[in-house]
Amino acid sequence: MGKRISLKRMSGFVEGSFPMTYLGEPIVVGQLTARCKARMEGQRESVEGAWLAVMFWLRNILDKMNKEGVASRLDLALLEALGVCILAALASKPRLIYWKKPKEGRVKLNMDGNCRGNPSSCEGEGIIRDGAGRLIVGFSNFFGHGTNNEAELRALAVGVQLCKNLGFLHVEIECD
Repeated sequence: MGKRISLKRMSGFVEGSFPMTYLGEPIVVGQLTARCKARMEGQRESVEGAWLAVMFWLRNILDKMNKEGVASRLDLALLEALGVCILAALASKPRLIYWKKPKEGRVKLNMDGNCRGNPSSCEGEGIIRDGAGRLIVGFSNFFGHGTNNEAELRALAVGVQLCKNLGFLHVEIECD
């Protein structure tokens, strides 16, 4: 009688020619195991059990695709059509963000532009702070009709002009 090789070990030998894994996730191994049990031991898996296993694999593959940054909109649409929950996979942990003081002898311009639609009515806002974080001046301008990129650039232009008018030559700029 020949030596028995586990299916998990086998996947490494046939990976290039037989789709045993995708991003390291075993796809076919469970199906082969179920098929062997059905043929050799008379144990049959229900259709619901097989579907749940496929959904589990798809969910794990989606998680790995998101971590690798390779999930496309088409991938997500297909998985959603199959009933795979994609919302939890797309959720990310909140990041702590904070304002950093400018270097000694500089001021910091923080600005943002926004648009109600794209294109639509747009505006831009910003603030200038000193090295201790104290507010020097703030501004808010309505720009009329435009795109979100126009709003960002106009807010930047207004902020830089304001810094120039106030005599600030060394300015650090932060925007999104």
